[in-house]
Amino acid sequence: MQLQASPMQIRPTRAKHMADIRLIAFTQKGLELSERIANGLASAGDVTSCTKGFGEDKVNHRDWTAKAFSEADALVFVSATGIAVRSIASHVVAKDQDPAVIVIDEGANYCIPLLSGHIGGANALAKRICAITGAAFAVTTASDVNGVFSVDTWATEQGLKVLNTPDIKKVTSRLLAGKTVSFESELPILGMPPQGVEAKRSDMDADIHIGIHPSTTGLNLVPRIAIVGIGCRKGTDQARISAAFSTFLNENGIAREAVCAIASIDLKKDEPGLVAFTQEANVPFKTFNETELNALEGPFSSSEFVQGITGVGCVCERASVAAGGTLAIPKTVIDGITFALAVKPCTLNWGDSPMSGTLHIVGLGPGNERFMTQAAIETLKNADIICGYHVYTALASAVVPDTPVFTTPMRKEIDRCREALRLASEGKDVAMVCSGDAGVYGMAGLIMELAHEFDPIEIDVVCGVTAALSGAAVLGAPLTNDFCTISLSDQLTPWEEIEKRLHAAGDADFCIALYNPMSHHRPLHLQKACDILLEHRDPETVCGVVRQIGRDDQSFWVGTLAELRDYECDMFCTAFVGNAKTRIIDGKMVTPRGYEKKSEMRSMD
Repeated sequence: MQLQASPMQIRPTRAKHMADIRLIAFTQKGLELSERIANGLASAGDVTSCTKGFGEDKVNHRDWTAKAFSEADALVFVSATGIAVRSIASHVVAKDQDPAVIVIDEGANYCIPLLSGHIGGANALAKRICAITGAAFAVTTASDVNGVFSVDTWATEQGLKVLNTPDIKKVTSRLLAGKTVSFESELPILGMPPQGVEAKRSDMDADIHIGIHPSTTGLNLVPRIAIVGIGCRKGTDQARISAAFSTFLNENGIAREAVCAIASIDLKKDEPGLVAFTQEANVPFKTFNETELNALEGPFSSSEFVQGITGVGCVCERASVAAGGTLAIPKTVIDGITFALAVKPCTLNWGDSPMSGTLHIVGLGPGNERFMTQAAIETLKNADIICGYHVYTALASAVVPDTPVFTTPMRKEIDRCREALRLASEGKDVAMVCSGDAGVYGMAGLIMELAHEFDPIEIDVVCGVTAALSGAAVLGAPLTNDFCTISLSDQLTPWEEIEKRLHAAGDADFCIALYNPMSHHRPLHLQKACDILLEHRDPETVCGVVRQIGRDDQSFWVGTLAELRDYECDMFCTAFVGNAKTRIIDGKMVTPRGYEKKSEMRSMD
């Protein structure tokens, strides 16, 4: 017997890094404390708000509680416990539906997780508030007080959905009584199980089942790792898609809560029935174009009819894989609608800390989406949060406008990288975005230098198109022979070292791409660089400058080294210095590779 797919919860779920935390205070001292807490939580990416429950402009705390209880992830009362209890009493439903509720006195002496300590994350949030305020953590849940494994806390940390919450009590009761509980998992789990937890024997049912196929016995913990690809005819209505979707899950024994995304071809991105279905289901809807889908390799099904309509032989299978999964259930037709299911890779961790995520260091290219690599775009689409300098996060947000962003001002690179590493160590998929290529004057090196400060995580460098390449394409072919790049910024590299590199490159007749040629703080660096190069090069050496590469106001100039010395550059420019053989052809900067000379030598032979 298979479990039937249960209806999706109406209450939306939010990613852990984007918690909606609302605070209310009833005195001026309490308000100041609430603002201090809110600022501390917001610095880690949470959305916070403070409300006054006192004074002439006070908000009715009962109305505030009713609204916050139905919308927010957590409510924090800076007040007496009695005020909080009376405020929430009529709204409490169940531990898997209630938000976290926390009370802290205005003197910041004690912080008490009052409701939804494990699944709702109140205990974990209270510990964070204690770290901000110095308050004592006053916990009352039995598993925490007695130091036994808290299965619902662990499930929340690992991103698992608890299906049958009453069975949490059965598991906890056995552990509190000194008995063991058994588990079985469809996913790999790192580390050793906690005390009292052991793998099930073949002759027994598990007390805890972990996977996308729920068991009929025991506590079910479901990872959100299933991606369902859907293909349908134009005009297919929402009700028909919804019914077929439920049938597909039920027939394959898949928990509805396991579904993390719906995927299809971009021709369906505005299909009314499909869009309405994904909105009702509260699941992200990801679409991919014909080129993206056909680029995938694998044993996919194929239909000539579908190929003729969409340009893709099988939409559902390819879309599910394009969204980041491995095909697990091939094309299935239900009531004329095609479904396929792919599963994202997932490894859990028995350790005290949540499973490690991945930090992707993404090069965005010169500044236009069409110059982003396909790998960069796919990484952005699958990221939980985007980190970076605000200019670059804005470029990423043009591709994924709904993905949360963490940014810091210029010259706060270390803080930015540490935050990205921290978020990844909490189990999130983080995209740290850089202009050009992340490994060329970008954040890749710094992140790897700082990574030892955090729990081990996977670091993935996603290459981008650096300015030397994108700018060269604008100018023509200035780098067809040996070349090097030199940054003229002396903020991180002493000018004496930059001078040595300029002398060496000039003497060796390299073509040179000059990054950061000039700024308000460095108005003479380009002139100094040209003076050094003129010691080794002819003043008539062909040079070029490209400004705002890949953007709407892109411009370029081609001239000589003598002219480059006095050229007005800024921080949006990249300058190019040719070698002795570089010349101007039809207004373009061209450095010969040497093919003509080789051809002449062959003719002489």
